[in-house]
Amino acid sequence: MTTEISAAFLSIQLSLGAKSTHISISSAYDISHNVDYLLTHIVGYNDFSNKNKRFSYQMDRSTLFSIGEFAQAAGISTKALRYYEKKGILKPYWIEQDTGYRYYSLYQLNQLNLIGIFIDLDICLNQFSNYIDHNYSSIDYQKLLQFGKELTQERIQILEDKMRYINYLKEKAEYPFPNNLTHPQPVWLLPCNEIPDKVSVEKALKKILHDISTYGLTLFQSYGLIMICNGNEKRLFYFADISHPSGKTIIHENIFYLPQGEYRSIEQDNWSIEMAPALFQDLFELNYDKVIIERELTYNNKTPLYSLSCLLPPIL
Repeated sequence: MTTEISAAFLSIQLSLGAKSTHISISSAYDISHNVDYLLTHIVGYNDFSNKNKRFSYQMDRSTLFSIGEFAQAAGISTKALRYYEKKGILKPYWIEQDTGYRYYSLYQLNQLNLIGIFIDLDICLNQFSNYIDHNYSSIDYQKLLQFGKELTQERIQILEDKMRYINYLKEKAEYPFPNNLTHPQPVWLLPCNEIPDKVSVEKALKKILHDISTYGLTLFQSYGLIMICNGNEKRLFYFADISHPSGKTIIHENIFYLPQGEYRSIEQDNWSIEMAPALFQDLFELNYDKVIIERELTYNNKTPLYSLSCLLPPIL
């Protein structure tokens, strides 16, 4: 009998691991089996819910663990045990009235096992009572693991959404303006009556941000310069992409919708939108209304690049 009890206790120690911070899911059932065995042969019962039998040995400290012994056997810190006690999810089996010393029973490994599963599955410990009865004697593993599965699936979906967003941002960082604009995009315009440079663009953006906030609008993606060409007339503006929280269509005299269609893009090492007629000479020889957009291509302030895009003529 002594050999069997020692082997069962050793199995619990191996399942817990000397340096682990909690009990893994994979060891849960082995631990439960060995705890039941030890309780049956050491304290003479195997029904956790029987309070009378529990009371019959609760003052016999030879069957209990001090807080340090229990922490060492479980591979966790005494600080963690005190935290679980404070949370009300793993209270000491007995607290000595005179000294305040805390003692734990071997059967409480099952409670610690459940806490470990909560930590493994990132389930809030405040939900602990949902999966154990009021006597802390029975654990509903099936209910817990089903909830853990559903929670994990939700988190996978959230992570996949985040990954798609990261890829979207990565693409925008590399190609801030698509060669094919599939739908009109609203921008807020501010007239440019000077030769634009980095400082003037930043000052204009500050003014635009102030203006759009008045109407409950937000900066959507980027900012830069726009040249609108109608015949021989060329008008130059600062601009910022905007959006409305409701997603509804926005109408204002300062709002211009970039036309959908195909764009040709080139890279420049400085703001150079005024050179667009020379850089897109073949397009400017054609008779159609043109929109030229210039944006900062990278966020490298030391050596920035700029994307200059010109709307291609419509396909007849």
